[in-house]
Amino acid sequence: MHADGYQHVKKGACLIFLLGLMASGLSIFGMSALSASTSCPYGTGMSDGCPGAQAHGVIPYTNLADYQKVILVNVNAGTGYTDGTGYAWTSSGGGCSVNAQGTVDVIGGKLANGLVNNEGSGCTSRPRISIPAGAGNGRGGSIVPTVYQSTPHNASTTYNLPGVDYPVGYDNTLSLKDPAGTGLPECASYDKSRSKVTIKSNNCTINGFDFTLHDTILEVAGNLTGTVITNNKFSANGNATNHENIQIEAGSCDTTIKYNQFDGGAVGGAGSGHDLIASINIGCHSGQVVFEYNYCFNVDSKCLNYSGGVIGTFHTVSIIERYNLYAEIGLCRSCSHGEAEYAYSGFPGTVYETIKPWILQFNVAFTRWPELTLATAQVAIEADAVNISDADVEYNYVLVPGPWAATGSNNSHRPAITSSAAIYCGYQEGGHNSSGIMKHNFIDYTGAFFPYNQSSGTCRNAFPAISDVNAVTGHPCSTSVCN
Repeated sequence: MHADGYQHVKKGACLIFLLGLMASGLSIFGMSALSASTSCPYGTGMSDGCPGAQAHGVIPYTNLADYQKVILVNVNAGTGYTDGTGYAWTSSGGGCSVNAQGTVDVIGGKLANGLVNNEGSGCTSRPRISIPAGAGNGRGGSIVPTVYQSTPHNASTTYNLPGVDYPVGYDNTLSLKDPAGTGLPECASYDKSRSKVTIKSNNCTINGFDFTLHDTILEVAGNLTGTVITNNKFSANGNATNHENIQIEAGSCDTTIKYNQFDGGAVGGAGSGHDLIASINIGCHSGQVVFEYNYCFNVDSKCLNYSGGVIGTFHTVSIIERYNLYAEIGLCRSCSHGEAEYAYSGFPGTVYETIKPWILQFNVAFTRWPELTLATAQVAIEADAVNISDADVEYNYVLVPGPWAATGSNNSHRPAITSSAAIYCGYQEGGHNSSGIMKHNFIDYTGAFFPYNQSSGTCRNAFPAISDVNAVTGHPCSTSVCN
């Protein structure tokens, strides 16, 4: 592990945290999918990506940006309760004009499976939820609701969100092809012995394949132009030898990755995604990578990782990362810390690589609290042994919902998730992060240690003019004040 101040210890509390089901019956954490047309319910006045979304993907989190409603509950398990299912609760207080309602189960004497059946409305703060009388007289349990006062849906200028208001991932009306079959274009080849497809020539499009078959991984050879990877399905499955789904090799690159699904295969709180280090590893050191409209979830460590180029040479690469949905990131308990995206060249002390610019806009990044690994961050614009210049981090919806108050900048009473943050940004190991902007992001850090990290080359140093919004309170949020 490199010297980033991150650490790993066992989780110190058992907390089960679930989003409520929508009236449509969508199972949010069961990853059920809706097909929908891109109607852009919050308009097209901003370049939020909605008009460019394809009609038939998945919308897993339809209520995630509701405001003044109980959209989810944090269930602290406790012990000694009476086993049973569907114990009903009704909220009280919180200024709600309509109280929320839901249920909780007791399994093995512990509270579990908290659901929201009716979100209520008009809540100006968190209401109270008492443990139902039928659950008995256990101890240590609690049901804590999450209510947002400000989201992109009631911002001064509203905007649409990927996976909430419009679909992400591959077109689920397609019949995906077997990469080991006859459908590969001539610009790519399949190696059965390594279960790998390699893009080997310029202007190659890989569209509509199921890479979960045969545990197949995809390699992009170096120094190619015009590479397009779209409408494909990937998973960790069991091919951990390369530790990624897509590997972009050293050299220059010109790669667009859009409308894909990446299932990391990890299961809440314990990992099991075969130590998948990153869904996509960027090894090129010049050119450009575009990453848009992808759905990446249940990942042990990272979705998008920049690992740099060749020692002794100096190059610049640009990364455009927009309109993606990241859900449940950093679930592994025995491998690297997790982030939606990360940059570490592997050459600490001497910096050869520059990312300029890194455009990170209009993404949704969400991980429920009990799944959150120590030192995990939903968004990480961190320069570790690389330089990041002119980063533009705007209009992202970054949520680590949990049971604590949305106040303070160093929440040391949260020992089970030390060093975690909603947004991790800065530099270390000889890297630098300069001339960037960070604003208009909505964050919830009630399940994290920091809103922004306060260690290493911190957000305060790299982005001195942060101007975000605390989604829970609606107040301005920066490294100085986020209450």
